[in-house]
Amino acid sequence: MHLPWVGGLSDSSGAIDARAIMAMLDHAASAAVYRVVAPAIPIATLDLRVAFAGAAPPGCALDFTARTSPAEGGVARVEAVARVAPDGVEVASAAASFFVGASPGGDAERGDGGGVVPGMERQGAAHFASFDAFLGIQHQPAGACLPFMPRLIGAEALPALHGGAVAALLATAACDLAAAQPTRLAAINVQYLRAGRAEESTAAATWTKRGARANFVSAIATQAHGTREVARAQCVFITQG
Repeated sequence: MHLPWVGGLSDSSGAIDARAIMAMLDHAASAAVYRVVAPAIPIATLDLRVAFAGAAPPGCALDFTARTSPAEGGVARVEAVARVAPDGVEVASAAASFFVGASPGGDAERGDGGGVVPGMERQGAAHFASFDAFLGIQHQPAGACLPFMPRLIGAEALPALHGGAVAALLATAACDLAAAQPTRLAAINVQYLRAGRAEESTAAATWTKRGARANFVSAIATQAHGTREVARAQCVFITQG
């Protein structure tokens, strides 16, 4: 897959936002799974681990490749890489696991009526001023909020939120907490506990450990006014300077 550089996807340095890279790694990984399973079979991200080799150069597009093997035991494992286009310098890599044939919470989670959500439009980031605006993320003192919009759907049959959007929400809350220090996101590990329904989601982050060189942050994404936990993430931030 190819992700062109547009202003709406860039961070303050002019490089493609790390959260957009995470979302695209998840998207590319899921596309790889569909190369080895039938299109009608549902899949869902079980866990996503992303390591950043460094920031993407300002103004550069990215290429994404993913590789998987036939699913075994109902789980497909994928490796994905993001590289600068066209020189091929690695920016980030991911290891992901996908449920094949069920949502993270199992078939019992399918309580949204099924079918395609009306207004399932695909909009480009060029129409938005920032990645936050593209996803609709709202920054809050205690975390971040992601109002539901049809373009955030990943599994249309449930419907359920795209795993990449959930990961980006968790990373936003974690990055906001760590922003008090000059750090960069070095790695994130997301566990998807159940399908994110077609409704508002919120995320809150807390410090796990603060050190001289490495800082660890945990984040939780919930729905139903905080009563339904959707996903968790552990983030590693490296101190800069």
